[in-house]
Amino acid sequence: IKSILDSAAVSTSLVFHIIVPPELLELFKSLLRHYLPDADLDFISSPPLQAKLLSLIPVKIANPLQVTSPSLRPYSPSNFASLFLDSFMLLGDRKAKRVLYMDTDVIVQDDLAELYNSKLNGKAVGAVKDCTTLYDDYYNMYLLSKMGFDFDPASCIYQRGVQVVDLAVWSRE
Repeated sequence: IKSILDSAAVSTSLVFHIIVPPELLELFKSLLRHYLPDADLDFISSPPLQAKLLSLIPVKIANPLQVTSPSLRPYSPSNFASLFLDSFMLLGDRKAKRVLYMDTDVIVQDDLAELYNSKLNGKAVGAVKDCTTLYDDYYNMYLLSKMGFDFDPASCIYQRGVQVVDLAVWSRE
């Protein structure tokens, strides 16, 4: 958040919607408001959505809540919150039509206005394709199939760490 504020040409129009697990909500509010007093922070936490995340994520480990190995940390349910951006953004009276989602480890070195305003040509998401990792490397394709998803296991994933999302299109699809 600090690097975004420091790099923005106009930081007064920025709102940071922060998705936080319910058990960490008060801690995050306290820390971020203390260290970023001038930032417009909107904390989003939903126990039902968190439960949905836990129930729908078909990863290749037995219990995603008990991840101890660094190589398995990408399987944390919080890493999949971006898949439910439309649901999180519908909570409360948020009016955002488009969001720029960024993982917490992203450091920004330039203004994000051009990226935020990039044309999606009717698509729900703009992101970078990554063919070094395939769907089958991360997901239990059998469970995805049972849930009605039809992904080619050999397809490239997309880097979800930075993505532009048109919430209206996303909700329709």
